[in-house]
Amino acid sequence: MIHGTRKLPSDCFYAFWSALWLRSTPAFRWSNSLRAGFELGVQGAGDNMTDEVIPHFHNDLGVQVIEIGTKKFMCMGALPPQDHPHVFCDMGEDVEYVCPYCSTLYRHNRALAPNQARPAECEFHDVIV
Repeated sequence: MIHGTRKLPSDCFYAFWSALWLRSTPAFRWSNSLRAGFELGVQGAGDNMTDEVIPHFHNDLGVQVIEIGTKKFMCMGALPPQDHPHVFCDMGEDVEYVCPYCSTLYRHNRALAPNQARPAECEFHDVIV
């Protein structure tokens, strides 16, 4: 048995108060505010996912291609309770996207509104937040 490896209660007490004191020092507060400001600056305004509503689409009809008016969307496969995990899809520069779960082919169509699909039955409107 190796002696001296067990922490005594007084050591834990000292570590707790040392950490508490460190957090109250100006240098620690400054570094945290600098880090928070940097993260806000990198993220930028309007980059938050809650700033936009992501439309959901499903392929309960079993069609080969669904035309949609957005490049960022959620695929849910079929209507609940037979849906697959809701997948966030981003076409980027492409005009087509294949869902990795259900293999539905989505095609971007500029003539449609962001929340519209063709066929229209593939739009999902009952999103529970």
